[in-house]
Amino acid sequence: GSIDGSVQLWDLGENPPKPIAALSPHGSPAAAVTFSPRGVRLAVLYFDGSVRLWEIAANKDLRLLLPVGITIRSLAFSPDGQRLATVSNENAVDLWDATGNELFRLRSFFQPIASIAFRRDGSYLAVASAGGSVWMEPLHLEELVRLARERSRELTEAEKRKYGLK
Repeated sequence: GSIDGSVQLWDLGENPPKPIAALSPHGSPAAAVTFSPRGVRLAVLYFDGSVRLWEIAANKDLRLLLPVGITIRSLAFSPDGQRLATVSNENAVDLWDATGNELFRLRSFFQPIASIAFRRDGSYLAVASAGGSVWMEPLHLEELVRLARERSRELTEAEKRKYGLK
């Protein structure tokens, strides 16, 4: 990524390396990039806190994630590439589908979050704080329903339909 927010992919197997795809400038510098596990998508985190999802083979800009009132600071793809976890400046962890639709807020933490990573089978998300604590957050649907009820509320009718519970 560059200072203008553009991103280029290079074929390093060529000598000299040659560009193979490009994502247009965003207006904010690129801060981090992460590939989905199979290399199908790329998520680009910008210094303004937004994230762009890019489908690499089609050279297609899928979506700009720009949550209102928060800044995304960190991100990670699930092992199957179907979910993206993000950490905001509010120390909240959100899950998105691979095309950028927000699934739900996992929860907010009281300590600044330093890093997130999915377990190899995708069933848990490890959340590490800047203070050295690590939480293992379950991602099984049944466990998430239980946690939603325990922590705050029942699922809405729309959430029940979305996850096939009704």
